[in-house]
Amino acid sequence: MSDHTRELENELIRRELADLKRGQHVILRVLAALSKQGDAVLMISQELKDAMAELDTETTAIGNRIADLSGQITTAMTPDEVKQVVDQLNSESSRLKTLASDPNNPVPPTA
Repeated sequence: MSDHTRELENELIRRELADLKRGQHVILRVLAALSKQGDAVLMISQELKDAMAELDTETTAIGNRIADLSGQITTAMTPDEVKQVVDQLNSESSRLKTLASDPNNPVPPTA
């Protein structure tokens, strides 16, 4: 093999290596972008999970208060005890009605 042929082959190899390196850089940039998108999706997902957990905690607390009040109702209640439970139930009802009074987001929804 002549020196000229060897130089041509070496030049072809150098060009192919350069092309591979450029391709590698493109792939690395795409992977970095995908990684950032994945991180953003995971963060959004975690934000949604956290918001849902907080909402679940709050609604569970409301449900527990109402269940506790319901558990206080017996046939042996005095009129004062009845009034106290009714007042507390009315208070919970008022809180829920206040939450539902958003004209931009009525509960139940209007068509």
